Parts: sequence; C-alpha cells; structure tokens
Amino acid sequence: RCDGSLPLHTAISMSGIPEHRQFAYECVALFTEHGADLAMKDDSLHTPLFLACVYNAPQIASFIVSKPEGLAPLNTRADRAACRALHAAAKFDTVASSMLSKNAVASATGHIVSMPGKTAVGSNGVAGAAAQNAESNKAVQDAPSQCLLTEVLLGTTGIEVDALNMMGRSALHI
Repeated sequence: RCDGSLPLHTAISMSGIPEHRQFAYECVALFTEHGADLAMKDDSLHTPLFLACVYNAPQIASFIVSKPEGLAPLNTRADRAACRALHAAAKFDTVASSMLSKNAVASATGHIVSMPGKTAVGSNGVAGAAAQNAESNKAVQDAPSQCLLTEVLLGTTGIEVDALNMMGRSALHI
C-alpha cells in the first residue's frame, strides 16, 4: 500500500502522466492477470474504474469494463460524494476535437450527449437511455484510445445514466 492505495490503484494513477499511460495500462493488465480485484476500493473509496475516469484513461477503463469482475463496480458509489464512474468521466473527460469518434456528439462542455442507440441526460435537456447493444460496446473497446472516456462507459451494458450523487446531480449535470 502507498498512502492508502493498493498497487492497482497506484498503477492507474500513473496514467495521469501521458508518458506513463502505456506502462500504467500494462501494469493494470498484469495485476489483473495475477488476481487483482477490480472492485476493490482504496482508503478514499475509489474503485479502479472510478480512478481510470478521474485520470482520463479510456484504454484502462475499457480494459476494466471488458472483464466480468470489472463490471461489478460500474454503478458503485466510488467516492465520499457518492459519485460513480460516469460522474468522474463527465467531469474529467477531455479529448482533442480531432479525436472525437464519428459516433459521439459532444455538448458545449465536452460531455457526450448522444450516441447511436443511446441517449443520456445532458445539459441540453435530452433525457432517457435507450437499449445497449453488443456491437457498439465492441466498437468502443476496439478503439479506446480514439474515443471519449464517457463513450466507453455509455457503451457498456448496465450503466446507470441517471444515477445521482449526494448533491442530487446526475453525471451529465456535473
């Protein structure tokens, strides 16, 4: 442990440094291969998926949600403000406009508002969530470094788009 963080959490936090992103991804893959718990919370109540969102690491987030055990914390409250991974993605997701995929539409704040087959509550008032499909889920996982982190999460079956934090805000009201 390092300051209350497990090795997996520490590896994910290294992805916050662009030069270490690939190394962080390889560490996460190695730890997972050797039995790291993808649902374990650190002393700050952060799950690995939540940290991947905080550090804007779509490749790591995609890896985590591609594992059955990585889906368990998908909608788990992962910090002291009861935010979930999608809340963190909405707050920290950034990408150069040239990196936006053809399937994503960004709002003025840079948050995903809609994707084919899905709609999320956004600052523009669009509401609801349509059915998830395996094809879009696979497409997001095939190109995680070229898509928004929010797109990775919205493409994951079972995501709660309208979950509220302790302040009564959904992810796209952040």
